[in-house]
Amino acid sequence: MEVSNQQTLTHRLKPINEIKAKEYLTVKDVAQLLSINIRTVYHLIECNQLKALKISERVTRIRKADIESMFVHHSEETKNTPFDIDKVKIEDCYNMTEIQKIYSISEKGLHNIIKKNNIPKIKKGWYSYVPKHLIHELLS
Repeated sequence: MEVSNQQTLTHRLKPINEIKAKEYLTVKDVAQLLSINIRTVYHLIECNQLKALKISERVTRIRKADIESMFVHHSEETKNTPFDIDKVKIEDCYNMTEIQKIYSISEKGLHNIIKKNNIPKIKKGWYSYVPKHLIHELLS
């Protein structure tokens, strides 16, 4: 029984070990390595969050080093927030509807700006709040 369990474990880890041995990975390899959907990998590439080389229309390769740098870059972004979100008061924030009315911006446009600029949101009940000074810097 123990030998069978060991063989099963070896069989399951074989694809991951083969991926780890490669320097350049396919989109499918990256998805399997990160345990995410293939479409998510393509989305990361399209958003320039993950560097990839498109060799032809149907052949894309990703360096393993670029995957690792994506994680390093993301962790540095989260460390370098200009203020502590826990210290921000609700009185010093706008909710999304207020921002839309003040700046005449659509809901989708506002969400895209917030996401693109990594603006932190505070969830309180049904509403999401964003610090006023960050919105004024971006939209004024």
